[in-house]
Amino acid sequence: MPTQYDYPLITTLHTSFVHPYYSYWMDTWLTIRDSVMGEHEIKRKGERYLKKLENMQPDEYLSFLDRAVYFNMWQRTVTGLMGVLFGRNPIVRNLPKNLDTETISKQNQTLSQFVHEAAQEVITMGRYGVLVDMDANGIKPPYLAGYVTENITDWTVEEIDGRFTVTEII
Repeated sequence: MPTQYDYPLITTLHTSFVHPYYSYWMDTWLTIRDSVMGEHEIKRKGERYLKKLENMQPDEYLSFLDRAVYFNMWQRTVTGLMGVLFGRNPIVRNLPKNLDTETISKQNQTLSQFVHEAAQEVITMGRYGVLVDMDANGIKPPYLAGYVTENITDWTVEEIDGRFTVTEII
């Protein structure tokens, strides 16, 4: 089953093509991703997370970095919340008859796998995009396409009937 990390993440964009909140949160999202991925990723990023001490030589820094310990509370918290959320399998009712829940996505995920991935992304990052799509001919059943936080670069919100509603997502 693909995980959220199997999808390409957009990590650098020209700021005139993204929503201002996207630009504001991008660095934080990167830190969250790195934190969830764990010690290897944190150490791989070196001085982004573990600053070099004054007058420290490169070989001393590498030794310092090697001895550092990263306790991954992010991943433990996400795993715990997923366990609470999916302690029992969800019951889904009233789906359209032509929706195949055994291959709900282009990655051939079941509905359960797709929902787990979406929930993990929402718990971790706070949002996840889901698009219901179908082939150009409309012959094959519709499928769900998931988009991680970093791949939703711009959006428009309008007030409709007294409620703020997302009207465009890029």
